[in-house]
Amino acid sequence: MQLSNLFLSSFRNHHSANYDFSSGINVFWGPNGRGKTNLLEAIYYICFGKSPIHVQEKVVFSSGSQAFSLSGLFIKDDQKNRVRMQVGRVGPKRIWINDSTCLGRSGYVGKFPAIWISPKEMDIIKGGNEKRRRFFDTTLSQIYPDYLKALIKYQRYLRHRHAALQSLDFDADCIDNYDVHLIPLAQNLARYRRDFLQTYLPLFQKTYGILSQSPQESVSICYETEVLDQDYPQNYKKNLDTDRALKRTTKGIHKDKFHWSMNQERLETYASEGQQKTFLLSLKLSAYLLISKRIETLPILLLDDILDTLDEKRRHHLFVQIQEIAGQTFITGSSQEAFLVHLPEGTKFFRI
Repeated sequence: MQLSNLFLSSFRNHHSANYDFSSGINVFWGPNGRGKTNLLEAIYYICFGKSPIHVQEKVVFSSGSQAFSLSGLFIKDDQKNRVRMQVGRVGPKRIWINDSTCLGRSGYVGKFPAIWISPKEMDIIKGGNEKRRRFFDTTLSQIYPDYLKALIKYQRYLRHRHAALQSLDFDADCIDNYDVHLIPLAQNLARYRRDFLQTYLPLFQKTYGILSQSPQESVSICYETEVLDQDYPQNYKKNLDTDRALKRTTKGIHKDKFHWSMNQERLETYASEGQQKTFLLSLKLSAYLLISKRIETLPILLLDDILDTLDEKRRHHLFVQIQEIAGQTFITGSSQEAFLVHLPEGTKFFRI
């Protein structure tokens, strides 16, 4: 799969721009502050229907504009698909595929898969479990449409339950009505996460070994959830008094944890900065590999400002791995010369 053309209008600092891309590696280079990351963000946005940076949508609009639009031409299995998106400051997001309206992100995510890699995502490694759950949710959503649909339902019922817990006019029957949906949805989503990790972990460990070339570094991921415990439904309901006191739901898959480790120690405190960055790259590239295997399509790979964060050895192994496994790739950096030693002939360079 490839994105052969992209048109942007009023997207961040790109008031109007049009690009034709190579099916291989594309590099956006130039001084800082010119919009390289913004262009990469626009590519991810048209693939996934939202920004990878998890910002409020209003900051994506160009200054003074009331809407932004994106138009991309995808080539997938020798078929061309023109995707258009229009997002206003008010009203719903609108998505068209070949002039047919696509209803909602749940019907769009996974059609044009993409993986975003940026050193700014180190909070996946160093931050709390919300970031880690989001990483796995994003990956699973691009493989299993039913996972995304169930996750959206779960989050909607969870918001309603939070509101009911915070209401001055407490209604236990209302809570029960939400719980009838929340408990089985949570169990279903937790099974997806558990089963996915069983397949994902060996691939992740292999990828880390390739990038690090350090066999003495043993890495692992542990998934912790109480949702799959046999007595979870009873414990969930018994917790209602605590939930009422705290005015929020304290049990469920939104409390699941993913633990990173190296040599059986916590990665965050044990590993060096370079090892943690390699861990992040391995997480992302393994997701890329598993998505491409499951849906039999090579996702678009997006790497933002990755060169300056790695030493020469890890840089070399990363680019070797990219050329072996990836399809269309987009990379940003400040200097064209820095890429020449790593990238093959035919790489297309764009000065931004």
